[in-house]
Amino acid sequence: MKNFILIIVGIICTIAIVVLVISDQKENYYSKVSTSEAEDIIKNSDGNELIYFYKKGCAACNSFKPILNAKIKEDNIQVYAIDVEAKDSEGRFLDENNINSTPTIIKFTNGKAVGRHEGSMTKNELEEFINN
Repeated sequence: MKNFILIIVGIICTIAIVVLVISDQKENYYSKVSTSEAEDIIKNSDGNELIYFYKKGCAACNSFKPILNAKIKEDNIQVYAIDVEAKDSEGRFLDENNINSTPTIIKFTNGKAVGRHEGSMTKNELEEFINN
């Protein structure tokens, strides 16, 4: 009987872990782009563009992701995201934008960086960053 209970508990724990992993991988509301795509977006923009730099294993990025996703969904804004560890991330672009830590979000207006924030932020801080 004890073995049966242990098996059931083990199955429940396994299911819980799988659900947590799957829920963490649910769709993001930002658009993942390469560094070359981001360069084109910035160069061809005549308005505001938000570029978000992150790493998959970054704890601060993981805590900021739900805040960013909620803001994007709530206000229907466009945010482009670059995984700095992706194979298509060019070091030159990251160097030009001085990306030394993640998460980093840069606001570009008419092709020029006009705002920058490194590290996680609260929803209110993100809202202020976007609107200023």
